[in-house]
Amino acid sequence: DFVSNSETGKIYVKTGHPLVNAMIPMGLVTLTGISSQYTFSTPANDGYQILPRDSADIIQTGVLIFTSAIVQSNITTTSFDLSWSVSDSSSTNCNYGLTNGFGTVLNNGGNTLTHSMSLTGLSPATFYYVECYSINGSDTAFSSIGLYSTASNSSGVIRPYFNHSVDNSFSTGVDAQDINTAFNDTIAAYMDLAQNTLDICVYNASDATIAAAINAAYNRGVAVRYIADDDVVNSMLSSLNSNIPIVYRDPAPAGIMHNKFIIVDANSTDNSWIMGGSTNWTNPGNLFNDYNNIIFIQDEAVAKAYTMEFNEMWGGVFGSSKLDNTPHKFIVGGSDVEVYFSPSDQTTNQISKVIESVDYTFEFGLLSFTRDDLAQTIIDKDAQFGVNIRGIIEDVNTTGSEFANLQTNGVNMRSHMGVSNSFHHKYAIADGNIAGSDPIVLTGSHNWSNNAENESDENTLIIHNATIANIYLQEFEKRWGELGAPNAIDELIDIEISVFPNPSAGKVTVKSDLEILQINLYAVDGKLLSVNDGTTIAIDTEGIYFVKVITNKGSTVKK
Repeated sequence: DFVSNSETGKIYVKTGHPLVNAMIPMGLVTLTGISSQYTFSTPANDGYQILPRDSADIIQTGVLIFTSAIVQSNITTTSFDLSWSVSDSSSTNCNYGLTNGFGTVLNNGGNTLTHSMSLTGLSPATFYYVECYSINGSDTAFSSIGLYSTASNSSGVIRPYFNHSVDNSFSTGVDAQDINTAFNDTIAAYMDLAQNTLDICVYNASDATIAAAINAAYNRGVAVRYIADDDVVNSMLSSLNSNIPIVYRDPAPAGIMHNKFIIVDANSTDNSWIMGGSTNWTNPGNLFNDYNNIIFIQDEAVAKAYTMEFNEMWGGVFGSSKLDNTPHKFIVGGSDVEVYFSPSDQTTNQISKVIESVDYTFEFGLLSFTRDDLAQTIIDKDAQFGVNIRGIIEDVNTTGSEFANLQTNGVNMRSHMGVSNSFHHKYAIADGNIAGSDPIVLTGSHNWSNNAENESDENTLIIHNATIANIYLQEFEKRWGELGAPNAIDELIDIEISVFPNPSAGKVTVKSDLEILQINLYAVDGKLLSVNDGTTIAIDTEGIYFVKVITNKGSTVKK
């Protein structure tokens, strides 16, 4: 998003554009580009875009400029650190406060390219607006205003649940829970905890048990608010007390209100809960039949972030009209947790970062996957030495589905199409059983699609926690085994890919009955040395090497 002379619009770059993955400039810029408009509104008075050609079209003001984004770290209940870098040696400063009018100035002085400062004496579970800046003589570089959270004093309990069987044989200590017919009872039970506020933001609902819990909350004096989508049946809403206020998504912006979250007592240290996950409240469809997950988190700071997003929509702002205006990083029970809302928060970029962070294994399970850029990130990661990626997709034949693309490029894929009940999950697991890495779970309402990224209202949780990652892995392994096809790597071993001669005098040839798409050559330390399209590889230096052979049925590694 950009603002110029009080007018707003978007800077739009397509996949593959030279600016993709470049740092978004901070401070004032002169922007040149092609003027465009993308809207479904009538009259067409929104959706204005500027399409820059490359970095030369974004001219930053002043000689001193930011060369990195602001990074938050060391989050505690009373402090956090912010760090950044600039183009020339300069001082370290910031303005901060509880509003974007700030109120406190912090000057650390110094004269350096890289900057770090600690904000201390803060309050728990509180959001602070911060503007970092550096001064070199008469030149000052300002960051964009960011919103950052301290940690809460909440318990940090995280509880995922699934509505179909799981495979506890993959458990590393905490078993995943299949509560199938109790999905609605469980949601209702958390609503029963509400003492002051209950905010509900769900795409579609038709369950009497949940309706009764909402009415019970209202009847005991809880302030209840409900946001729903405008173009689905939502038959449950007619069962609610007529005094409970309901806001329907504005139909003007493109997209849908696709969230599935609740917030209980957001301002309570000990009784604040959020529920996320993939489940709509349709009975029996999403609650019992389709494959789904729900996840509950007891954390005041996270609940307050969800409330900020809720309030924005409660005020009638939906879809591409929303702003990136919530904190994103939290400490929950000692674990890093990230929260992103779509379409304002560049969620696809955050998903890409999770994929790029993988050291060994990555599993994903999705209803819909149509993003070319994420598919290419997975293909590139899967080609790396020692990385094993597996994926399950429900919608394999819809327009733009990445299933065939991933499979053709050697990613180990299984289709859920044709199986009774839909695979409605939207989760991913990075290094799920690799405690020495950074085990991550990503879950929420966000399908990996253009609609989710650019138009619809969605939420995504990224949880850095080995136990939670393993719990989701137990779900994935059960579905993977049910789909029945032999593991692609085992299949390759059975067919016996041949690497000869071995040892070699300088050239090796790889042979297989399968179509070989690519062969990567690695040093013994895992460093990628070459990428080869042919089946013969030249090796110049004596030593031990590994080849990763990527075929149309999967990949395997040979020494």
